[in-house]
Amino acid sequence: MIRITEKIQLDETELGETFILSPGPGGQNVNKVATSVQLRFNVAESPSLSAEVRELLLQRLDNRLTAKGELIIVSRGN
Repeated sequence: MIRITEKIQLDETELGETFILSPGPGGQNVNKVATSVQLRFNVAESPSLSAEVRELLLQRLDNRLTAKGELIIVSRGN
């Protein structure tokens, strides 16, 4: 379990990660090694969230969610 707050904990199985190639310049290893990661969390279908928390997140993150209610966070290496 991943503890978010005193009352909110997420099961690790609800998070998906994908390692991808980072766009842009990168020297010798450009387009050869996965230097970015996408973290996915389905807010709309998470059993770990109460209905109240889910609705709050869906409202506040509306423009950042996919059509299926997924929050996608991307981290790119330098």
